[in-house]
Amino acid sequence: MTAQYPAAACGVQRHRSILPAPGPRLYRLLILVGQLALSAAGAAGDAGTRLMLNEDYIRNLHSSLDVEDSAAVFARVFQALPARVLVYPTENYYYFRFAANGRVYSGNLRLAPDAAVTRHLHFAYADAADPANAWYAYLGPEDDVWVERSAPLRYTVAHGGTRVTFQLNPLPQTLPPDFRKQPWEAFIGRSMDESGLGFLLMFNLRQNHFFWILDERARADWPMRRLGDHLLLHPASGFVFFDDRVLRRRLLVGVDRAQVLANTWLDGPFDQLPDNFLAQTAFAELAVRAFPALRGRINRRGEYNDMPARIALLNYRIYASAAALLPWAERCLAGARDASTLTACLTRISPSPR
Repeated sequence: MTAQYPAAACGVQRHRSILPAPGPRLYRLLILVGQLALSAAGAAGDAGTRLMLNEDYIRNLHSSLDVEDSAAVFARVFQALPARVLVYPTENYYYFRFAANGRVYSGNLRLAPDAAVTRHLHFAYADAADPANAWYAYLGPEDDVWVERSAPLRYTVAHGGTRVTFQLNPLPQTLPPDFRKQPWEAFIGRSMDESGLGFLLMFNLRQNHFFWILDERARADWPMRRLGDHLLLHPASGFVFFDDRVLRRRLLVGVDRAQVLANTWLDGPFDQLPDNFLAQTAFAELAVRAFPALRGRINRRGEYNDMPARIALLNYRIYASAAALLPWAERCLAGARDASTLTACLTRISPSPR
């Protein structure tokens, strides 16, 4: 059935020569201000309720650690991990927080898609209250850190007598069976970001840009609150979706500006691409279609050849007030000629917030 939308008085103007911002560094730091420290052991392991205990937080806060010594910090973090962890974000970042020296630190471990070849992992951390104080190390055998791929999407990392299995997210890279892909769409892959929500990364072949659709089969059954006639707010993340009742899908159209500026778990999926599968897709070719200035500058995963960064797919609005999205969504609806122009209007790239 042909999708029916309100007739348009004029078409949607497309972006022309906008190059996507490099976004966070490839070795991205997590800064999540305002929560108690959560130990790595409490962030993974058995299913069930895990408690963030104030007594543990205070006890760790009074412990001492030379944070300038990245080897010592890595040893402390690594020894606190359970024997097996599941890395949910599809860019392979495993996030952690710890307290020491009267401060809270946030960071991540990352097994890049080429870790089986390089046998190294990325380790980064920062002072949560002062993100300018940040440290990074690229760790391998020379640091007594041994990385080995034990199975597809599974790595064993050993250091100082401790061994940890990292299971990367095995999201199937196929469309849900009930998804109604349109002739003007290309499916890139399925991803999950730090919020716990899953997304389908799509490309609008008519308008030449990417967009994100909520993956209804990946933990998406959490309650939402309706904003007006066409928008849905996911309260836990602050993400706003356009409820497309014609195509039966939910487009990601808004992310909270405060979360983006603070670089939290809720800053949107712009950099959490399906990295373990991306090189086998047409992603790079489509990225050049969307941004011709990228030709010759990126690899198959959208990483820049001349800097440790990747393109950022901010194909949604960065809002200060979710309510402000209501009149904008109505304008998109009123001006849409068809489903592809409506999608283009709703998922235009946002400039990087300042």
